[in-house]
Amino acid sequence: TVEQVNTSGNELVTMQFACTGLPKMDGIFGKADPYFLLQRAREDGKWITVWGNRENHIKKTLNPTWPSFKIESQTLCNNDEWGKIVISMYDWDDDGGDDYIGSVETNLNELKSKPKKMLLKRLGSNKKKNKTYGEFNVDFYDEVNTFSFLDFMQGRLDMGLMAAIDFTGSNGDPRDYQSLHHFTPKKPSFYQTAIRQIGNILSVYDTDKRYPVWGFGANFNNVLIGGETWSGTKHDFNLNLNTANPEVQGIVGIENSYVSALKNNIFALSGPTLFQ
Repeated sequence: TVEQVNTSGNELVTMQFACTGLPKMDGIFGKADPYFLLQRAREDGKWITVWGNRENHIKKTLNPTWPSFKIESQTLCNNDEWGKIVISMYDWDDDGGDDYIGSVETNLNELKSKPKKMLLKRLGSNKKKNKTYGEFNVDFYDEVNTFSFLDFMQGRLDMGLMAAIDFTGSNGDPRDYQSLHHFTPKKPSFYQTAIRQIGNILSVYDTDKRYPVWGFGANFNNVLIGGETWSGTKHDFNLNLNTANPEVQGIVGIENSYVSALKNNIFALSGPTLFQ
C-alpha cells in the first residue's frame, strides 16, 4: 500500500529527548544503555520507524539525555499534528539481544509543548499494565517552515534553464550507431531525446525562453569562430558559436545548435574524458 504524502505545512523540527529513573536493565548493580526509536503509523496501519537506531545508545545511565536531532514533520507524522507517535526506549546489549524498556504515546501537537514526566509503560502488555518504567521528557523543541518546489512555483519563482553538452570521446564517435551522439533523420540521438524531454519540462519555469547553451570536451583544429581561431580541446565554449552570447531561443534553439555543430563537423570529440 502506498501512503499519500502530505507536504502541506511541512516543517523542520528540532527536538531533544531525555529520560529519568529508567530501570536497571543490567542486573541489580548495573544500569542501562538506553536508546530510543521514534515510530508512527502509516495510512495502511503499518508501523514504521522514522528516527533512531541502536547505535545511538548512551552507555551506563538511568537518566540519559540524547543529543538534539532534526526531522521533517512530513517524515515524523505526515504533517498530521494529531497522528499517533510512539517513542520507545530500549536497552542496548552488545550481543544484539536488546531489551524493551517502555514507551510513550504522543503526537506532534503534544511534543510542541515540551511535555515533562511522561510515564514510560509497556504497551500491549496486560501484565502490570499500570507499572511504569521511568519518565520521558522533551527538553527542547523548535520548528521552522520548509518549502516545497510547488511552494516556490506558487510564489512566482522564475528559474533560469541552462544546458551544457558533453563532447568528450567517451560518448562514442557520432558515426557509430552505438554512440550517444548518433542520429538519423528518423531517429534522434540520446542527447536530442534528453534535450526534448527534460527541456520541455523545465522550460515552463523560465519566462523569457532564452537559454544559454555550452559545449565541453570538443577538439577544434584551427577553426575561425567569430573572428577568433579555436584550436585544441575546449572545456567550455558557446555551442551556438556566438562568442558574445551563448543564449538561444527555446528548446528548439538548444537542439538546433547541437545538431548543427555535429552535422558541420566543426570539431571532433576529445578523449579521454577529463574531469576537472
